[in-house]
Order: sequence, then C-alpha cells, then structure tokens
Amino acid sequence: MNILITAFARGGGLTDYVSQLSSVLSGTNNVTVMVPNYVDIEKFPRGVEVARFPFPSNVFSAILQTFNPFLLKSLTHEVNRISPDVIHMAFEPRFPFPFAWLLHRKYPVVMTIHEPKPLAVEAIRTFLLNRIQVMDNKLLIKFSDKVIVHGERHRRYLLAQEVPSHKVEVIPHGDFSFYTQYQRSDITPSESSNILFFGRIVSYKGLDYLIEAGKLIKEHIPNVTITIAGEGEFGKYEKLIGQDKTFIILNRFIPDEEVAELFGKASLVVLPYIAGTQSGIITIAGSFKKPVVVTDVGNFSDMVDNGKTGFIVPPKDAYALAEAIIKLLKDDKLRHEMGENAYKVVKEKFSWDDIAQKTLQVYKEAIKARERSPNKRSAG
Repeated sequence: MNILITAFARGGGLTDYVSQLSSVLSGTNNVTVMVPNYVDIEKFPRGVEVARFPFPSNVFSAILQTFNPFLLKSLTHEVNRISPDVIHMAFEPRFPFPFAWLLHRKYPVVMTIHEPKPLAVEAIRTFLLNRIQVMDNKLLIKFSDKVIVHGERHRRYLLAQEVPSHKVEVIPHGDFSFYTQYQRSDITPSESSNILFFGRIVSYKGLDYLIEAGKLIKEHIPNVTITIAGEGEFGKYEKLIGQDKTFIILNRFIPDEEVAELFGKASLVVLPYIAGTQSGIITIAGSFKKPVVVTDVGNFSDMVDNGKTGFIVPPKDAYALAEAIIKLLKDDKLRHEMGENAYKVVKEKFSWDDIAQKTLQVYKEAIKARERSPNKRSAG
C-alpha cells in the first residue's frame, strides 16, 4: 500500500507518535511523511520518505497559512506526485481543513483526532483556539472517510456530536519505549524518593496541584524530591515553590538521552492534569518500569489500570494526589510490582506492531468506503 501521512506538528510527542507509526508501517508498505521543515527528520527511519514544507510553528500563523493558495497548490502538487492509496492526517490542531477538503476530493482520507474535545483552561488565547478547533474538527471529520481516536470516552464524545458510528475507530496511543535505547546501566533510581513530572509546561497539566501536594508529601517523607522537567512558561509556578528545595526545576527542552536518565532515576511518575486527552508519558513510564499517579481525565483510565499499574485520583485534589504518592513511596514492594505490571501492559496493549495492523485495517476500510461512495469525485 502507498501511504501518505501528514503531520503539521510543532514536534515533540506528536512527531514521536508519527515516527513510531510510520516506522512499523514502512516494513510492508511504501510510506511518505509530510512535515514542517523545522521538524527533526532524524526521528524517521530510512525506510520512510520525508517531504518537508515551510510551515510556521506559531499557531495563529499556521491558521492563516493553511489558507495560503500558494502553499496549498504546492502541497497538493506534492501529494499528486506521491499518488497515495490513502492519506492519513495524523495531527489535527494545525487547522488544515482547506488542505483536507482538497485532498478528500481525490483520495481516501483517514484523520487521527488526538483532542476531539477542547481542553478547558482559562486563558483567553486558548479559549479562542479551542473554539476554532471545535469548528475545524467538524470540517475535518466531514472531509474524512475514517476518524481515529485514542479512547472510548473520545469515541462517545464524537457520537454525541452526531458523527456516524461507522466512521469512528478507537486505536490506543502507542508506546514511547524507544527512549529506553538511551538508558545507561549506571543510572539507577535515586536513594531518595524521587517524583518526576515530565513534559511541556502548560496550565492544564495541573502543576499547581502537584506543588501543593509536594508540601503535604514532605511532611511524611522529608527526603522526597520532585523533578519538574520540560519547557514552557514557569513564572507563576516559581512563586508557588518559592525557596522550597524539594523541587528540582529543569525548565528547558530535554534531549532524548536526558529523558532516559530522568525516568531511570525516578521512583514514580506523576501526571496531575486538570484536563487532557492521552499521554505518551504514561507509556514512557511503563517502559522504564515506573508506576504512575494520574488524574481521571481524558483517556487516562484506559491507559492506567488503577491499583495495578498506578493510581488514578480525581483532578484538582492535592490531598488525594499526595495520598496516592505517599502510599507508593512508602511501599517498595507495591511500587516495584506496579512498575513491572506497567511494563507488561506497555508491551501487550500499546505495541506499535498491533497498532499498525489496526491502522492498516482502517486504511483498507477507508479505501472501500470511498469506492462505495456515490459522491466520489476526481480532483484532476
């Protein structure tokens, strides 16, 4: 099968998602990935052709650029050169529905929607973007033959938006175990209790609740450390932390080798989100045999087996968060058992081989749906 995957993402976890999926698909198919020209193409294996285009990383600029007739003409020309059997638009928040409309006139289109329901946060800028995303998602779904989401909650959400059930497929978010290739044998969990928060710093990830929980945890475990690692605006959190030496702050981009070191040293990984969808961080933790403490948002309950691979607590509840973390840190046996269980789940449930096979089946169904469609047209 000749597959084109478009991924107009900033990079980071979503680029990792596309690189892992395309790597497995390329074993038995011809795969081309279309990405912005600032994305690191070293992430993609040699068997995958990479087509790069000038595309802004700034979200508002990206919205405007998707209506640029010169860019659209260049993109469609490249697509026609590739002449794919199916197009997989693997990342939606770059607002590419004019591109989707053009492609859907000629090719079967599969859309992965990572965030069907906008994240509820206070910032006006984000509020406006969320409203645009709602409208954009509706158009993207309209111009797609199949839609992939990563959990049952998101499937139900789309069905409630009157998306036909036959159009929506649930395929889990794959594991990010590739980080373990950078693991060093001399890196072991620190003797102190080390909690890790990892990822881009944004308000919906609930860092303020982790900071509040940290003060409660320290009362029970005086030698605890909480490492916060990731780039993003950290000013308001610095004020909450003050001079508390419990917190180790790495407010910058974290290279892959250091990611492995951070997870290797961690006792557990925490995701205190107040909103969200899914997270590759959960599978990174499992790959390093680390249990997680997460909040019950998005599809986290599909990814974490409560009491077996980690604990799920209510969002915006620092006391429940602290209680779950303290329980794990005080019980070495439980913590190690959960880490082993998490590792097994990653290998069994989030395997890219399995995900690639399910994705290929969706591609085949999209092609069949287009062949049966009375509205099938050619873009010429």
